[in-house]
Parts: sequence; C-alpha cells; structure tokens
Amino acid sequence: MSLFKNRGSNVVFSTENHGYFLEDENHKWEVEPIVGQFDFEVYKVRLKANSKYYLDSQTSNTLEVITVLSGTLNLRVEHDSYIVHEHNTIYFINNNSHEYINDTNEDILMNIVVKYENL
Repeated sequence: MSLFKNRGSNVVFSTENHGYFLEDENHKWEVEPIVGQFDFEVYKVRLKANSKYYLDSQTSNTLEVITVLSGTLNLRVEHDSYIVHEHNTIYFINNNSHEYINDTNEDILMNIVVKYENL
C-alpha cells in the first residue's frame, strides 16, 4: 500500500476505473488500493465469478470491514461461514485465516477497510 500513498494533497478523489487494479496469479482477485495514509487502508476489490481467495491472518488485532457493493459473498472466517448480501457489511478481528468465496456466476464488488491497531 505504501507505493500508492498520495503525499501531495489533503484531498484525493478516486474515480471508477482510474485506479491501479492488482491481480492474484489466477486473475480471480483484483484489488484497487484507495487509501493507505493513516492507521487504516481502503481497497476496492473484485472477486471473479465462481472463485475463491484465501488469506492467512494479518497483523494481530487488525479489524477488517467488508461492504459488498454488488453480488453475494460467502465469507469463511476460521471455521465459521457468513453470507454477505449486496449493500450489507460485516467486520471481524483479523487474527485468523479467512476465505472469500464467490459461488455465483457474477463478479462480486466489495469495499474493504483494514484498520491496524497500533500504527
């Protein structure tokens, strides 16, 4: 995220399709870094249809907030699963592994905020 920090202005306006989407090696998980200047990071994420993305835990006691903008997300946090529908938000303390699952034929678009405890 530090590569995308804006150091030149107090106001930054992010517009659709003008960011830097980064992909995983399978081209199923696309991330656009939006904000990363304070003790939190904001991402726009696209999870392709019929795909999964697995993450180990991040920094201890990291809060992760996910808002589904379009589609329906199946989120697995350790051993529990949660269905997050369009326009709904879920958050959790990111001490454990978690997996984003798209069991549908449509891409999912999400906004993910990661809040670090001690930055």
